Amino acid sequence: MIKFRLGAQINLIFAIVTILSCVIFLLITRASFSSAFVQQSYDQLVQFHKQTVRTYQEFGVAYNFMDHNAFVILINHEYHESSLLRDDEEPIVCQERVAYIIQLVTQSDEECGVRSSFRQYSGIGFVFSCHVDHHTGEVLTVISMTNTETFVSAMSRRIREYTMIAFTTIFLLGNIVIFIFSKSIVDKLQALNKNVTEMTHQNYKLPIESYGDDEISDLAHSIDKLRLDILTNETTKQDMIQNIGHDLKTPIMVIKSYAEAITDKMSENPETDAKIIFKQANYLQRCVEQLLEYSKLNYLDLSDEVTEIKLKDSIEQLVQNYKYKSNVEFITDLDDSTYRIAEPRLINVVSNLIENALRYAQSKIVITLKKQKITIFNDGEPVPEELLPVIFQPYEKGRNGQFGLGLSIVKATLALFDLKIACHNVKDGVEFVISPYNN
Repeated sequence: MIKFRLGAQINLIFAIVTILSCVIFLLITRASFSSAFVQQSYDQLVQFHKQTVRTYQEFGVAYNFMDHNAFVILINHEYHESSLLRDDEEPIVCQERVAYIIQLVTQSDEECGVRSSFRQYSGIGFVFSCHVDHHTGEVLTVISMTNTETFVSAMSRRIREYTMIAFTTIFLLGNIVIFIFSKSIVDKLQALNKNVTEMTHQNYKLPIESYGDDEISDLAHSIDKLRLDILTNETTKQDMIQNIGHDLKTPIMVIKSYAEAITDKMSENPETDAKIIFKQANYLQRCVEQLLEYSKLNYLDLSDEVTEIKLKDSIEQLVQNYKYKSNVEFITDLDDSTYRIAEPRLINVVSNLIENALRYAQSKIVITLKKQKITIFNDGEPVPEELLPVIFQPYEKGRNGQFGLGLSIVKATLALFDLKIACHNVKDGVEFVISPYNN
């Protein structure tokens, strides 16, 4: 199969459309103008007939002054003279048709002096009139004929010629314009392709250039935005690796040092040291669990788990689990709103937010649910202003933060169910707000 470049495809499509338009235009115009040309031929024939009659009556002779017309003069229904030949001796109307028309006229019951209506025979239109010379009593019959087919064909040929000239001009000029236009498009696409190819070699640091304000420029902007997202993700990944290494390094060193002390019998209190090892192991376990949970969020298929959950029941159950683990007071105000969400994911999200609130709350945590909007407030210190824009990014954590992944997991989980979360500093505390995107 022959493959054409984009510029050649555009020119080829234009050429095909132009040729088809020309053919269709010719067919339509020929059909539309044929009846008009026939009428024009008849109008000319009437003028020709009047002139022929007047000339013969005044001078006793007539002459043909129209290419597609001819006349026959009869005296007392006998042939007298005619103009059936052109200058090049080519008959305007063939003799057989003329003979038949003369027969029709001589057998006609038209009254003398009355012009007959238009008649047509085998492509020949004709009119005739009879005139009586009152001095001699001779009957003068003048028959005027026109070759309608030849006239229409000649006129149609002119339309074809003019149309072909017009469409040839359009074809040539159009292809030049289309070539210039398509070349500019192809040049932009080639430049964009080059930038995209170099983007990977430059580690996504080279910006994508765009010119103009068309769809290709919009595509270039979208690709550049994708480049920035990839660059941000790469930077985030590198930061995560460094932070993970830092978070894991400390408990590993503690475990190793205490384990060596116990093994070498250098520990003064092995039982206490074992508890420290156990605590650090729990920290490591929790850290690894959150890492695994965060890494697999984008690969989960939760379609089978999603159901309509009554939020009030789940939140109240979680509050019961946490209210006796600290001296912080829990206050709830919940309506009957629901979410379409996987219940384990909802519990995980709200648990993370409650645990985060417990680390900062001084005396109370207030959880409200109104019209599908969940608000979790704690009366702790406000979040630093510089931290608010990045608080949901991995390894961004406040003063009492632990792993720096909890809020990232919350945001990514909610996004799977078309839910959003925001953090605000409010009077006397901080609040996290969960709501649908269209709310």
